[in-house]
Amino acid sequence: MGAEQTPAIVRLILKGHIPAKKNLKRPWVNRKTGKLTVIIDRDIKAQIDALTFQARKQWRRPPAEHPDVDFEFFVINAGADTDNMYTTILDVLQEAGVIVNDNVNRFNGTKVIHPAVVGAHEGVIIDISEKQAALIVENESA
Repeated sequence: MGAEQTPAIVRLILKGHIPAKKNLKRPWVNRKTGKLTVIIDRDIKAQIDALTFQARKQWRRPPAEHPDVDFEFFVINAGADTDNMYTTILDVLQEAGVIVNDNVNRFNGTKVIHPAVVGAHEGVIIDISEKQAALIVENESA
């Protein structure tokens, strides 16, 4: 086994409202037919797409497997639901190619969610450390 390497830490700063992905789809009743259908909320989709664009633009490497990740959310409303924000951000990171997948097979590093900061801006700072991924690759080649 080689010498311990210093992990590469990449900081992503995603600015803007982080909506709950669960609110992306909503029921809608067609007034003419009375038929219930599900529609995608364009405003929420646009907010998620904007976060995905920012992440993709800042990430200049292959998708990470098993990184250690720190999340620090910034909210305007102290009643914001960070569980839903976290779920949305994981999907954003996967869609942007930052992580391969958010399942245990591909995303099983340490995840730390720091207390949210209540203030005048919304967004998230994500620090991604690829140390664990480097050690896994090194162990497989031994």
